[in-house]
Amino acid sequence: MSLAERVWDAARWLYALFWIATGASMIWIVWSGRTNPIVQPTPAAQDFADAMDRWIALTVATALLWTVAGVAMLVRRTAPLGLALVAPAVFVILLFHLTLTGQYLWGVFFAAYAAALMWRCRDAYAPMWTRSADARRGLQPDPLDARVV
Repeated sequence: MSLAERVWDAARWLYALFWIATGASMIWIVWSGRTNPIVQPTPAAQDFADAMDRWIALTVATALLWTVAGVAMLVRRTAPLGLALVAPAVFVILLFHLTLTGQYLWGVFFAAYAAALMWRCRDAYAPMWTRSADARRGLQPDPLDARVV
C-alpha cells in the first residue's frame, strides 16, 4: 500500500470517526434527556438548531443514520455507501454555515472534505450513470432504454 493510499485511508477514517462520534453523542443527548451543549454563533443559527433538537424522532433517525454511515466509511468497500448516506446532511451543513452561522470557511471545508473523499471513490458511483458492458453489447436489455418495457 502506497503512502498516498494510507493518507486517503486516514482521511476517510477521521471523517468516519467524526460521523460516528456525532451520531453517538446525539443518541446520548436524547437518551440522557440533556440538551444539546453546542451554542451557535448567531441567533438565527441557534433557533434552527433548537428547532431541530426539539424534533426527537428526527434527531434519533439522523443519529442512527450518521452512526451507520460512519461505520460504513471505516471499510474501504462500503465507504462509498457511507459517503452517499451523509451527502444530503453535508449539503445542509454547508448551507447552514453559509446562510446562518457566517462560518463560511468551516462550511466550505466540510463540504470539500466530503467531495474529495467521494471523488476518491468515484468508480463505485459510476454504474449509477453509465450503461453496463452487457447492455452496450446487446446481451441484455438496457433498463435506461425507453423502448424496453
